[in-house]
Amino acid sequence: MTIAPNNVQEVAALPPQEWLQRVIVACIEVVHGKRNIVHVKNVVSAKVAASLTFRATLHAQRKFGQITIASIRASCPRTGCAEVSATFMLNQRGYPIALRVERIATGWLVTALEMGPH
Repeated sequence: MTIAPNNVQEVAALPPQEWLQRVIVACIEVVHGKRNIVHVKNVVSAKVAASLTFRATLHAQRKFGQITIASIRASCPRTGCAEVSATFMLNQRGYPIALRVERIATGWLVTALEMGPH
């Protein structure tokens, strides 16, 4: 799996691929109750944390299998900001997830996150 930016100049401005993979999986695990919201508080905004916590209450009693990332695409609409779309696999089915990450003094912060129904 590789990040596929819109053009070559964007590659240096994007967050590291490994970081994106870990954050995406961690957010999905929070929603599925496999991980506590505390594990992602430093990399997501308060609004995103509240949304993940709410979604976790909706999925509380469901059982989920292994989560894998099938693909990630990213673009930079402006300097210090990246819009990322990804497909994750869960129980042999693919689902979409999209997030916006912005550069802050300490690294990157997820400021918006949308997850497809699953």
